[in-house]
Amino acid sequence: MDELERALAEREVLEDTLTEHERRVPYRKIFDAIPVGLGVYRRDGLSVAMNRNSLDVIGGVREEIIGKFNILTDPASISMGFVANFERAAAEHTNITMPPTSYDTSGSTLATVDDRVVWTETTYIPIHGDDGTEYVVEFNIDVTSQQQAKRAIEQTQRAEAENMRLQAEIIRMQEETLRALSTPLIPIAESVVVMPLIGNVNGARAQQVIETLLQGVMAHRATVAILDVTGVPVVDTEVANGLIQAAQAVALLGAEVVLTGIRPEIARTLVELGTDLRGLVTRSTLQSGVEHALRRFAGARPSTLARKR
Repeated sequence: MDELERALAEREVLEDTLTEHERRVPYRKIFDAIPVGLGVYRRDGLSVAMNRNSLDVIGGVREEIIGKFNILTDPASISMGFVANFERAAAEHTNITMPPTSYDTSGSTLATVDDRVVWTETTYIPIHGDDGTEYVVEFNIDVTSQQQAKRAIEQTQRAEAENMRLQAEIIRMQEETLRALSTPLIPIAESVVVMPLIGNVNGARAQQVIETLLQGVMAHRATVAILDVTGVPVVDTEVANGLIQAAQAVALLGAEVVLTGIRPEIARTLVELGTDLRGLVTRSTLQSGVEHALRRFAGARPSTLARKR
C-alpha cells in the first residue's frame, strides 16, 4: 500500500510539472502515427506496446501480441540475432543498432495475417519508466525494398560477370580454333608432318608456326617437317625471318624442315632480301616435298616414286 501511495504521489508530481499544453498532447495517437516501427518491451521480453507501422510490417494483430508475445522466447528473434542485441542494450544501458537483418514471420510466434520475410534496420534503446520499471524500445526501419533492390543488383552483376566469363571462354576457344586452323599440322606418314600455310603471315603467326612445328615434331617424333607456303601471297622480311627461325628451331630437335610452294616471285623476294636459306631443303611443290620426305624416311629409290618436280 505504501508503494502504491508513493507511486501515485510521484505521478501527481510529474503531472504537476507538465504544462497544460503537454497534458493535452495525444501521445498514443502520435505513437501510432510515427512512420517507423516502434515496439516497447519490458526487461523480461514481454511486449507491452507496438505501433501501427510495426504491426503492418510483420502482419501482426495487436490483440494477439500485446501482453502475450515475448521476444526472448521467439525462435525467429533468437536465430536472427535480435534477442542478443536486445539483451546487450539492456545489460549495457546503451543504444544498440543492428545492420539490416531479415526477419521470417513464418518462423515466429507472432500472430500474423500472412507469412513474409521482412528486412529491418533495428535499434534497441533501454529506458526506465516513471515507476523505475526497465523497458527496451525497439525502433525498426523497414528496409525490405532497399534490400530486395540491392540483391537484384547483385544478382544482375553476378549474371553479367558470368556472361563475361562465358564470352571470354568462347573467345578463347575461338582463338584456339582459329590458331589451329591457321597453322594446321598434318601427319602424313610415320615421322613426317606437313603444315600448309594459307593467308598472310605476321610476326605473331610466325611465332605460332614455330610453336606448332616444335610441338608437332615432338608429339609425332617426326624427322621431316614440310612447311608449304603455296597459299602465302606475300613473303617479306618478317615472313622470311620466321621461316628461318622455324627451320633452326626444328633442327635443334634433330628434324629437317622442307620448304615447299616457293613461286618465282617469292624466290626473287627472298634473294632480294638476302635471306640465308642454308639449312632449308626447298622444293617447288608440296608433292615433291612429300616425295623427298618419304625417300628420306624409307630409303626408297627415286625411280619408285613419281618424278621429282
